[in-house]
Amino acid sequence: MKKYIFYIASILLFVQCAQRGTPSGGLKDITPPKLVRAVPDTLSTNVSTKLKEINLYFDELVQLRDYSKNIIISPPVEPTPTFLPAGTASHKVQVKFNDTLRPNTTYTINFGKSIVDNNEGNPYSFFTYVFSTGKTIDSLTLSGEVKDMMSNEPLKDIVVALYEVGKNYSDSVVFKEKPYYIAKVDSANRYEFKYLKAGKFRLVAFEDKVPNVKIDLKQEKMAFASEIIDTQTTRVAATLALFTPEQGYRYQDGKQEGYGRINFYVMGNPEKMEVKPISHDLGELLQIHRAYSDTLQMYFNPEKANFKDKRTRLKFTLTHDAVTDSISTVLYDNSIKYNFKVYGGTDDMTPAKKLQIGADYPIDTFNTKFISVKKDSVALDFTVKKINYRKLQIDFPIQWESKYQVELLPGAITNWFGKENDTVAIDFGTKRERDYGNLELILQNKPDSPFWLKLFDSSSKEIYSIYTTDSKFDFKFLPPKKYHFQIWVDENKNKRYDTGNILENRQPEPVYIYPDPINVKAFWDVKETWVLPKKE
Repeated sequence: MKKYIFYIASILLFVQCAQRGTPSGGLKDITPPKLVRAVPDTLSTNVSTKLKEINLYFDELVQLRDYSKNIIISPPVEPTPTFLPAGTASHKVQVKFNDTLRPNTTYTINFGKSIVDNNEGNPYSFFTYVFSTGKTIDSLTLSGEVKDMMSNEPLKDIVVALYEVGKNYSDSVVFKEKPYYIAKVDSANRYEFKYLKAGKFRLVAFEDKVPNVKIDLKQEKMAFASEIIDTQTTRVAATLALFTPEQGYRYQDGKQEGYGRINFYVMGNPEKMEVKPISHDLGELLQIHRAYSDTLQMYFNPEKANFKDKRTRLKFTLTHDAVTDSISTVLYDNSIKYNFKVYGGTDDMTPAKKLQIGADYPIDTFNTKFISVKKDSVALDFTVKKINYRKLQIDFPIQWESKYQVELLPGAITNWFGKENDTVAIDFGTKRERDYGNLELILQNKPDSPFWLKLFDSSSKEIYSIYTTDSKFDFKFLPPKKYHFQIWVDENKNKRYDTGNILENRQPEPVYIYPDPINVKAFWDVKETWVLPKKE
């Protein structure tokens, strides 16, 4: 009889599941599975700290999908529990604990969208199972919003965390340990903690790319609240702004980047960097490092170094900000031949632009006797100036609907190696004025400190960057497309943008993003007023 009953039940179950599908082209099943029973029951109290498993029973066959990414347990449980079913379907979801639980603690298990029905994958979204090993369920809440300082785009896979501030707390714990409470940002960039206990916590948000529920400074953005959160008095937290964290100094790599050129890469932003060869006499060196950048370019003359082997191991010491703490070994390939290229940037030339000439090796001198500029084969007067170590600017009047010929004969440019350019011919033409648009921007409530006004095109390519205190800007002859602005404020007036540092409880300098793209059309003048928030 028992076998007969089981057989009938199996048939009924099959029929019931078949009715949920759409084999005959019927209505698609859009109903998520339903929880019919939980053992222990959700919101149970006085649960044993030696609890071995939780069993959740559903009204249909379910699977666990991407559970390692979706399921969040607060506070974290170590070692990580086992979740079943794994790779199969079942009416039961199990959570198996591999160690004892904390006493007098409210636990929440948010399943995210991991529980789905076996037919159509409809999720039982954001089901949260709650239980307590104490006499009561903690009931405090905290909610808020997270944004990206550099983008208005919706966020994805952002973790919001609360770290308990106890007697021995320090902010370095956010890089070493898992948080006490964890939540995830939803599609509206909002988060909510429920079932919190009374206490003081450090509120932090971060990308969890690894994922290990710990902040990885090398690749994950983060945000933090400046003030410690007291869950008894705070229900809504200030908006958290994600930023790229400040990196501590660390040497990364040295790499040959062509004939006579080696680049040294570091993490962090040293104000000064210098290298010194210790294995070979390389003769005169040219070292180029922009303050607070992460790369140093070093040039030497391989002909004078007189390498005997095709490949030579070179050793260097690195000094940053007067501290010598790294030794770098670089394998130099002496078979790479010298090749000096000079090129001109002529994209969308207009009367508002100047022709720039770039070189792939540092420019030592230039000689205008070997440079000519013509418009429709008629010679023009021009001036030349060096704007950085690898770039010249040639200034001459540019008119609409015209053709220009610029020629650099050998001797026009002599590079740091003492070698001249080959003949370079640069031809370009200009379009009609009506093919471009103009954009005027007026700022209201501009920052009190100097700032960078940045203009980006629709591909997020930076078109202009201006360090200024002005409130009115004219952008002439822009190609027709959509643009957007950003303002980066230099609050400490050190002429570099400073990001945040939680160990110093220092927030990043403010960044403002223009809310909507600006559509610049051909032969149109666009005037925009940007009302910035008033400083409190």
